Amino acid sequence: LYGNAASCTTNVSVLDPSGACLPPPPLAFSIEGTIRTPEGMAVANIPVTLTGDGFSANTECDSTGHYIFEGVPGANVYTLKPHTNANWLNGVSTFDLVLISKHILGLSPFDTPFKQIAADANHSGSVTTFDIVQLRKLILGFSDTITGNTSWRFADADYVFPKPADPFASVFPEQKVFNGLTDNLIEQDFVGIKIGDLNHSADPSDAFQPADVMNRTAPAEPFRTDDANTPAAIIEDNGNQ
Repeated sequence: LYGNAASCTTNVSVLDPSGACLPPPPLAFSIEGTIRTPEGMAVANIPVTLTGDGFSANTECDSTGHYIFEGVPGANVYTLKPHTNANWLNGVSTFDLVLISKHILGLSPFDTPFKQIAADANHSGSVTTFDIVQLRKLILGFSDTITGNTSWRFADADYVFPKPADPFASVFPEQKVFNGLTDNLIEQDFVGIKIGDLNHSADPSDAFQPADVMNRTAPAEPFRTDDANTPAAIIEDNGNQ
C-alpha cells in the first residue's frame, strides 16, 4: 500500500537420507565361459583378463575350465583375453618332432587347423624345420621358452577358419571384444592350443604354473647337426620310408 514494499530471503535445505534422489547405479552384468582343448578337455587355472576404459579385472579358470566375471558395468567396450606362457614342456616330446617333419614332407599332413597352429612353434605363420629346431632346444634343456610365442594359444571358439587347411591365411581372433553390455554373457568360450603338442599328450590340468626355470645343465650328449635325432636327420629318415 501506498508504494511500500518488503522482501525476505529463505534458504531451504532438502535432505535425502535414503538416497532416493540419487541417479540409479549403472547396470552391471556377468561374462562367463570355458576354455577347452580341441578334443574337449578342460584347460585349468588359465589367467583371463577383462579390460575396458578405466576398468580392469582378472580371474582364473577353475578345474573344469570355467571362468566368470561378475559386476561388470554395462556402458563400456571390453576386451577379454586368456593368456599363459608357463610349462612349455607339457606334452612336448621327440615324437611331436617326427609328426611335424611328416607334415612338412607331405607324408602325413595335419588334418585340423589347430594342429598346424600347435606346430608353428616360433609363431611365424607357417610350419617349417625352424619350428622343429626350436622345440628340440626345449626338449634338450637349452631353453625353457620360445621367443615370440606363448606355451598356449587361445582361439575364439566361435571363429570358423575360412581355410581350415591353411589357418595362417587370415588372423584368427585370440580375444573377444564387447561393445557395451546389455545382458549377461554366457558361453564366451575359447579353444586352448598347446604349442608343440601334436599327439594330444599335454595335461590340460597342468597348463599353468609358475614360470619355468630353465635347466642350465647341458645334456649328456652335445647337440650336433649330424645327430641322428636332429630335425634334419628326422626329416631325411622319414623321407626314405
